[in-house]
Amino acid sequence: RTARHARLASRFVRTLRESAEASGVSHEVLVNVDSPDVRDGDLAVLVPAVGPSGRVLLASNVGETRAYNNLARMARGTHLVLLQDDMQL
Repeated sequence: RTARHARLASRFVRTLRESAEASGVSHEVLVNVDSPDVRDGDLAVLVPAVGPSGRVLLASNVGETRAYNNLARMARGTHLVLLQDDMQL
């Protein structure tokens, strides 16, 4: 895991948020960071990417399913879309 990974994830998150904003869709962006070696620089690029209504959850090594459940509990919307950072759209 490198700083490059955080930058790519940030770009992915920012693109999703900007697409929702451009279409006028009410949304929130929640990001789970489950790496045990999160660096301050990772957060410095992720926090601005989620935008003012988003949140970044730090949950070191809790496992993918538990992380998704944590995000689902935090979500306030009617619909929930879960994407992995390595997903190609």
